[in-house]
Amino acid sequence: MCANSLLSDKVALVTGGGGDIGQAIALALAREGSRVAICGRSLESLLKTSKLIRNIGGSALTIKADVGASEDVKKMIRRVLKEWGRLDILVNNAGTISFSPVIDLPEDEWNQVIDVNLTGTFLCSKYAAREMIRERRGGRIVNVSSRGGKVGLNNAAHYSASKFAIIGFTQSLALELIPYGIGVNAVCPGRIEGKMARADILATAKAEGLSRLAAEKRYAEPIPIGRLGLTGEVANVVVFLCSEKASYIVGESINVTGGIDLVRGGQ
Repeated sequence: MCANSLLSDKVALVTGGGGDIGQAIALALAREGSRVAICGRSLESLLKTSKLIRNIGGSALTIKADVGASEDVKKMIRRVLKEWGRLDILVNNAGTISFSPVIDLPEDEWNQVIDVNLTGTFLCSKYAAREMIRERRGGRIVNVSSRGGKVGLNNAAHYSASKFAIIGFTQSLALELIPYGIGVNAVCPGRIEGKMARADILATAKAEGLSRLAAEKRYAEPIPIGRLGLTGEVANVVVFLCSEKASYIVGESINVTGGIDLVRGGQ
């Protein structure tokens, strides 16, 4: 890695590092010089990300963990510290989604989405921030919210509730941690290519009786830029927020949506 990379010699932890966006973020951080720990519940997908990081000459650490379980999170943080002795960057990317109207939404489905998306963000931030404060080196926390954290999504109230909450959590945490030199911000991806977009497209097709091709076309139509976003485009914003170039940005939730929010009714 180049010595003058944006994040040379930093240690980063990316939750949900085996998913589409998580993998892109982990790779982007590694390209900028960070040693990258990734966690998630699927060891197979995590190992794929680790291999990609090592293929570009980076250092990777794979940790199987449930971010919604405090003991898993504490063990994960200890593992990173044991391996590399510090933690400079946390990216709370782990997330899940499902689709159901509220009147039919099972309580366990509500709980699962809240546990992963919101409780996971809280727990990882809590224990990572403790170490960042103790080490007195500052740090960066980036939370992955969603466009669905600013605009309620149809048949996904539990998902939107968790992502709206992440934005409020980001603002409060930013105020708490700024005295310690720790920057906290969020990104709000819109319609990004990957597993969640495919799930949304299939749900639209089912709900409206459309073919998959017709549902894909409808899904992209409201986006002024004319296409779905790329995972790397989200990762680029995360890298920026983790760098000193973002030193005066505090508690913001930055849209990565291709302009969809500029269009009325862009559900």
